Amino acid sequence: MLNDFVIDRIKRFFESKKESYIVYHDWNHSVGVAKRAIEIAEESMKDLTELDLDMLEFASYFHDIGWSYFKSDAENVSYTIELCGEYAKSHPSDVKVFMDEGVWDYILDIIRSTQFPHNDTWDTLCKIIQDADLTECWGGSSFESYEKLVKEEEFA
Repeated sequence: MLNDFVIDRIKRFFESKKESYIVYHDWNHSVGVAKRAIEIAEESMKDLTELDLDMLEFASYFHDIGWSYFKSDAENVSYTIELCGEYAKSHPSDVKVFMDEGVWDYILDIIRSTQFPHNDTWDTLCKIIQDADLTECWGGSSFESYEKLVKEEEFA
């Protein structure tokens, strides 16, 4: 699991990239997706490593960073990937564990898998984040989540 110091830095970075009208695709949603993803992973996939869980958590926090109602989902995901690179350059110590060959690219692929509509995938971590993103609101009020989505749409 990522430490609280890193999570706090990610939160500040996330908030600095958030448009003021965003009320659903916000930090709370990303935290909910991260918690849900880890919950799904720990309950269903006993053979995942600590690195797998860290990659899943990191990707969950970043999957909607910079999200805009005025962009297509493909454009939003592309911008998210760009912001991940920006974060990595400005906070190299936070991501050094992910800088082994292939690991960083894998995290970006996990994030790409959240583009909606989802593409079928055989990758376990991609499936988990897709499910977590779609079911994140199940733990709270689905009506409240719906209201937030409507508010974002009304702004546009």
